[in-house]
Formats: sequence, structure tokens, C-alpha cells
Amino acid sequence: MATNRTINSREQLVHCFMSLFNTAPDPVGIVDIRSLDISLANIKFEQLLNNLKYKPGNLEQLFRDEEQLAFNVFLEELKTNQQAMLSSRLTPPHGTSFDVFIRAFCITETDVLLHFVDISWEAKKKEEESQKKWIRYFEHLFANSKDILNLFSLTHQKILRLNPHASEVLGYSRDDLEKTPIEKIYPPEELLKLGATFQRLGEAGVAEEKLKIYDKQGKLRDIWSRAFVIQYEPETLCLVHTIDITEEKEKERRLLKETRLAALGEASATLAHEINNSLQSIQFNLYIVREAREQLPETLIKRLKSIENSVTHIGTVVRNIQNYTNISRAGKTNVFISTLVEGALQLLEGYVESRQVQTSQMIPKNLPPVHVNPNQVQQILLILFKNAIQAMTNSLKKELFLTAENDDKKVILRIKDSGSGIPDEIKDRVFDALVTTKPIGVGLGLGLSVAKKLCEANNITIEFESEIEKGTEFILTFIVPEEEKKPEAVKLPQQNILLYVDDEDTLFPSFEESLEKLKITVIKAYSVKEGLDILSNNRVDAILCSERMYPVSGYGFVKSARELFEGSICLMQGAQKLRSGPDAKGIEKLKLSYLKYPCEFGEFLNRVKDLLKDAQSQREEIEGTKRK
Repeated sequence: MATNRTINSREQLVHCFMSLFNTAPDPVGIVDIRSLDISLANIKFEQLLNNLKYKPGNLEQLFRDEEQLAFNVFLEELKTNQQAMLSSRLTPPHGTSFDVFIRAFCITETDVLLHFVDISWEAKKKEEESQKKWIRYFEHLFANSKDILNLFSLTHQKILRLNPHASEVLGYSRDDLEKTPIEKIYPPEELLKLGATFQRLGEAGVAEEKLKIYDKQGKLRDIWSRAFVIQYEPETLCLVHTIDITEEKEKERRLLKETRLAALGEASATLAHEINNSLQSIQFNLYIVREAREQLPETLIKRLKSIENSVTHIGTVVRNIQNYTNISRAGKTNVFISTLVEGALQLLEGYVESRQVQTSQMIPKNLPPVHVNPNQVQQILLILFKNAIQAMTNSLKKELFLTAENDDKKVILRIKDSGSGIPDEIKDRVFDALVTTKPIGVGLGLGLSVAKKLCEANNITIEFESEIEKGTEFILTFIVPEEEKKPEAVKLPQQNILLYVDDEDTLFPSFEESLEKLKITVIKAYSVKEGLDILSNNRVDAILCSERMYPVSGYGFVKSARELFEGSICLMQGAQKLRSGPDAKGIEKLKLSYLKYPCEFGEFLNRVKDLLKDAQSQREEIEGTKRK
């Protein structure tokens, strides 16, 4: 080869190309083809190597991944043809990639002349022209879309264009997104999903994903994005369509929560029914045993009293849980403040003990009843009690004072804690939603807002007084209803007939004998069909039935029974459930009375007597009408 004959020493080689190296505007160098070491380089080549953080050694280190494979092919062609050309992309450790065109010539058996030409400006020009074309193409769509749209470069991982609606929803402009670190836009767990989405997009040309993203105010929002690749060369561009689904996801979460609560309420109602049946049977049998206590030894009487207390406690706990899980909107009734307070405290008993809070009550038992929805008032008390306990977290003395008094046809309940107090700047907004003094993660600031609405629904006035580091006192003022005149007692006739409908036989044996002593004949029906058959063919003075025995609800039986029977019907346990359940519409027209159980045997007998008295009054009224 001519070059090998004329150039036979390193000094001659350097001298031959020195003029070229000094005047060349591009990077130029000489490389040993065996070791790929750079033996000679001009200033431009040295600058290029410094930019790429090149360390003395193999030239292959300038190329990465698929670019390195192309470089190996380039070397093979060079060895075969004595010359070769390569278009490649070089990527600095910290910086933007750029495209180069490399031309190589063998000048000796071991030396190669390399000439690098930076062609990034050409590629960049092509990319810019391509971007402008697509921006013009989608201009009308971007201007008028009510969803979030962006033109995204998958090659450079960069948003090129963002429509105006995106700024309205998220608060970001395109410049904001470029300047904001990605970890401040997406939560950590979302970054993994985002990376997987980009990978699917590059492979399949289309991808979709539900993600969470922070808006500019830091609020976490739910979005659904779908991206399409619209071109691959000179760079990969995608059209990304995003919908803000925050409200829909919030509705889903609320619906899921309500569904779970409904299932929990149904399960607790079923469980309470089974427990109450057994407790009622125990209480009725205890009543019979008490009647014969003169024949029992003293030790057995004490144990009997202990059993009675345990049964009463279990019944109270079950009733409180049942009341709290029931969401009743209509059922206002006369109830004592002391009963509501004790019920709420029992539900929070474990919470109070774990927080080491001492409670002090001064609530007279002779206060008049108030006319409210017991379930809603109990929710109010639970909110206020729990807020008070949480406010005392860092207090040395943790004391909760509960007092009540009667004041001119009003009952005033005071709930005072020894907590940190309410800051002056939020006192005017304390009943607004999302206002809270609790640490992040402890509360959302919704409790007092809910309590205020429940107070208004029950005609209760709620006020408060608070002093920093001395505590807060909430004052609830209840209206006392006017007393109703009691009707005169009516004597029972010689023989009465009571229809008792229940698919279980737990309670019947325990009260049948006692009712017979009162000259009350009890007819037992074990199903809805049997009960309706008895009503159709027999005289009945009153009906007592269980509400948890029917395939649908107690409403199905009492509705059918009312078509056959105009007398008194008492539904055991189901008062609140029916008045708030799906069959609540029209329940008032059936003129039912209710009996919660477990109850004392004396209370049960009195309710049966009242039913039969009402039946006698109705018969006398009908007979009087006939005589007239």
C-alpha cells in the first residue's frame, strides 16, 4: 500500500498530518486499530473527549448500548475496506446527547485517521420542523378540548405543548413542568408506574394508565391518561390525552365506604338480633327464678344477682352498638340525657382508658326527657367526647367534666375538657368543614361541621367557650317537650287473644305460662304464612311479632296483616330499622308500636297489657258506633 511505503515512522506520521490537525475545524485524531487507543488528537478532538468524560483507554467507551453495537460493525468494515462511515449518537454523563458523523481511513497497517462531524444541528432542525408540523395539526384540538392534552417527546422525555385546560386543572404551565422536579409532581409509587407506561408506549405505540399527580397547590389528584405514538422519526412523538377523574374516584371511595358500612350495619343487626333473643329468654327465666328466691340459699341468690347484672350489661352494649350503626332520619322520641351520655361513654370506654382520661359526671337522674333522634344525638356526643380527648393529648391533667341542668323548659348539657383550647383565629370558623387544630393524619376537620348539622336537625343549640391552655367547654341546649296527658286505664276483659309471630322458639316458653295466668291466650305462629292464615280464620285481639324473621323485612308481614286486621300490632326490636330502611316509605300509615328487647319481663308484660287495652278500646268504640 502506497501509504505504508511513504509513512514508516511515528515522527513522519505526526509531521505529515500536523498541518491538517492545526487547521481542521472538526475533531480529528489518529487511533491504533488494534488497541483502539488514541495516539494523536487535535484540540477539537480533545475538547470532545473531555466533554464525554473519556478516560485513556479503549475508544469503545464513547459509545453506549445499541450505539456500541453499531461501532463494532463500523470497525469490521474499516478493517475490510480500509475506510468506513458511521452516524451515531454520543451521550455525555451529564448533558444532552448529540449526533455525529464519523469518517475513518486506514493510513498505516495499524493507524486510522478519524474525522468527527457534529450533525446535531441537522437532527435538531428536523425535530423542530416535525414538532411545528404536529403543533399546527393539533392547534384547533388543543384550543377547544375540555380535557388535558399534551404533545410529548418520548425520545427526550419532554412536554412540547400543553393545552390551556391543563393549566386550569393542574395549575402548571409547560415551563413550570420543565422546572419542577418530577418527584414533586408524582408520588414515589407513581414513578414506577410512569416508567412502565413509557416502556409499553415505546414497544406497542399505545398505552394507558391511571395515575396520581400533585397539582401546583400540592393537592393529590387522580388522572387517567392514554397516549398514542404519532411518529417515530426523527424523534418519537406522542399525543397524550388525560382526564381528571378525582371526583369520580372520590365518589367510588365514598360508595365503597357506604357499602361496607351498610354491610357492617346489616351484620351487626343480625348479630344483635341473635344475641337479644338469647338474652331475652335468659331474662324471662331469671324473672321466674326470682319469684322463687325465698326457696334459694343466700349464695345462690348472690350469684343470681351477678348473672342479672351481666345480662343487663351485655344488653346495654348490644343496644348502644345497634343504635350507633343505625342511621335514622325520622325517629325522634323522648329520651333522657343521662341515657344518651352513658351510651356514648360506653362506646368510647376502651378509648378513654387507653388515653388515661378521667371522666366526671354530674347529671341528675330527675331531668325531664328531651325530644330528639337518639342515634343522631349519640353521634354528636361521640364527636364532642372524642375531640375533647384528643385535645388533651399533651395535657398533664386529662379530665372530662360532664354536667347537666334544667333551666326553664330547657336541658343544658356542658362538656368541658382540660385540653389545649381553640386558637382565637379559628373560633369564628370552628363549625366550618375542613377546619381543624389536630396534627396532619389525625383528623380532617369534619367532626364539628357534622355535629352542627345534626344539632340543627334536632333543634339543639350548640355553643362553646375556649381559652388557650385551659380547655374548651361545649354547651348543648335541648328543648323539653310538653307533657302529654295519659289516658285513663282500661280494664282488661275476662279473656284476650294474642297472636305471637316468630320463626324461633326461644322466647315463647318463657312467657306463655305467665300470660295464661293473666287470662291471655297466646296463639303461636312460626312463619308469615301461618300468621296470616290464623288472622284469616280466627279472632285475634293484638299481634306481637319479630321483625328479623322475614325473607324481605318485617314490613312485608305487617303490611299484609294490616289488610286483615285493624287492631294493635307491636313489632319487637325493629322500630329504628324499619323507620330508616328501604321500606320506611309508608311505615307510619300502618300505625305500629314497637318494643326493643332484651327488656325486663315486667316491661314486656306491660306492653302486652297495653296492646290488649288498645284492642278493648277499639272494640268498645266500634260497638258504641253501632248502637248509635
